Amino acid sequence: MKKEIIELGTFEVISKTLRISDPCYDKDTWCGVSVYEGTETLGAVHTFNFAGSDTMPGVRAANHYYNEKMSAFSVNALEHSTVTAFGKGNELKAYENAIDKVKPGTILSIVIDSYNHLNAIRMIHSLLPKILAKNLKIVFRPDSGNPPVVMRECTTLIAELFGTTMNGRGFKVFNNGMGLLYGDGINEDMVRTLLKQAYDDGFAATNFLFGMGGALLQGVTRDTQKFAVKCSAAVVDGKEIEVYKDPVSDPGKKSKKGILDLEKRNGKYQTVRGTAEFGSELDLVFEDGKIYRQQTLAEIRRIAHGEF
Repeated sequence: MKKEIIELGTFEVISKTLRISDPCYDKDTWCGVSVYEGTETLGAVHTFNFAGSDTMPGVRAANHYYNEKMSAFSVNALEHSTVTAFGKGNELKAYENAIDKVKPGTILSIVIDSYNHLNAIRMIHSLLPKILAKNLKIVFRPDSGNPPVVMRECTTLIAELFGTTMNGRGFKVFNNGMGLLYGDGINEDMVRTLLKQAYDDGFAATNFLFGMGGALLQGVTRDTQKFAVKCSAAVVDGKEIEVYKDPVSDPGKKSKKGILDLEKRNGKYQTVRGTAEFGSELDLVFEDGKIYRQQTLAEIRRIAHGEF
């Protein structure tokens, strides 16, 4: 759902739709995840829709199980300790040190809320000649406070100091490839709120990136989309019986019953009883310990983008 929100916001403010699996509009930061195995499975799922991740177990799992050379990527990034270690009042030295050390033509994400996020933007602007000389894309990362308030403050100041250019749809894009990343308190509703605010203020959604950790990997359950795998039929003493539940306390948990199939009618998938009249859409993937169909990450990404 979050991918769809970002894609919708992007479509509204640029001349053509972007593929979200190419840029890193939503980044998996792995923060606050409690179980290593969870970072493998859920971090791998993140790569189906996005190419930005700091979650090495998830990236390795996607590479291994889905035959991908490199499923996601990260960028040069400052963390709070790499700024505060220079001492309060010396943030400019920390920013300049990072700019001096990164390779030309790369992305540098700079955390700016160690002390004062607006002062940090001003300091980084003073280093613009060095930034331009190395052809760097700077991503500003405020990481505390009320997201809509802080994002608007930062957006306004970045536009004022670095300037903007109108895109084909009449929305403002930060000059010199500057970006703004928010990674604190981000969930589906907040992404929607921030992109709506950007739209109302006349800024292109492509200026903004989002980072999520524990809320991304652990903030959903099987009930988020009412998904569960259940037995629907059994054969007892040679007789087929329907297997289902229908709790009086919650009709929404009634499960499907009988031998089921999946078919496509008028462009829409539909679960049917018995044999699919229009041809089954189901594939045998795994049975009795044997894998019959091995999908690649590229194939899964096409499916995720609706390319069946």
